[in-house]
Amino acid sequence: MKNRLGQVLLFALVFVGGLELGGGIYETVVVVPVWSADLPASLLRWSSSPDRVHAVRFFGVVTPLLMLIALATMIAGWNLAVPQRRWLRWATITFVLTLAGTLLWFVPTIDRLLGPANASMSPQELTRMARLWVQLNWVRAAAITVAWLCALQALRLEGQRPKPPST
Repeated sequence: MKNRLGQVLLFALVFVGGLELGGGIYETVVVVPVWSADLPASLLRWSSSPDRVHAVRFFGVVTPLLMLIALATMIAGWNLAVPQRRWLRWATITFVLTLAGTLLWFVPTIDRLLGPANASMSPQELTRMARLWVQLNWVRAAAITVAWLCALQALRLEGQRPKPPST
């Protein structure tokens, strides 16, 4: 990127995207198996435990921040030279779509699974919904990983100048 703001935004995208990715990997590998190990009993135990991890404390800050940075970086980097622009667009579009899906489906669904509403759901419905959330969470984790790797590639290309054409 030619301007300083664009460079700062790209760096921030990689940094905050890395936080989102790291938190997502921790949640997927450490936290989710605890509440999904023996459905629906494990989910009900987890939702009523005073010691449970409240992911909203982390993701409630990082996810909206990443969404804003991705949108700002997309705008600031729209006219970049190829191939950096291609990597940046893939990164920002993938981040935005994945985070929109997170806010529109994953967050309300996990709130329903872990909140007081789970008492009104049948064990079969709890199990079905929890399994679907766990399976789609792996897809979401893969998408965030791809977006972060694309942003990292765009950052790597930041300092490279295009080669002049051979004569």
